[in-house]
Amino acid sequence: MYTSDAGRELNLAGPLRDLLPPVDFCCAYGSTLLHARPDGTSMVDYILGVADPLKWHSENLDRNPEHYSIWMGRRGPGAVTWLADRLGLGVYFNPFVPWRDKRIKYGVVGMKDLTMDVLTWDRFYLSGRLQKPVCMPYSLLPVTF
Repeated sequence: MYTSDAGRELNLAGPLRDLLPPVDFCCAYGSTLLHARPDGTSMVDYILGVADPLKWHSENLDRNPEHYSIWMGRRGPGAVTWLADRLGLGVYFNPFVPWRDKRIKYGVVGMKDLTMDVLTWDRFYLSGRLQKPVCMPYSLLPVTF
């Protein structure tokens, strides 16, 4: 039997296990970690760090094309990574993704961009999100499903 923290960590790792390609880093963040609504309307937010965003989006578009807008899905992984690098400060978010009885939002970023933002606050985009409650459960680091 799991303690409540261990059970929560396993639940947070679920989308990574069941839905998405492997990642190098993951954290769940935001106020829903502390104040989730029991009716399932809360959306859990994730930051996913990957070595090669182009490769990751290519695999994810094959697995989960419905996670992307029709406009981005048609243009392919090159357009997704171009948009992330030019307009999205290195990260591309897929919001309102259904998973079991919940909704999740995940942002995919290259490990180099994530590391630079956390260490130098050069963009303060992702590091700003990490000012909220963050959960980096041991079951997510490293993710090798």
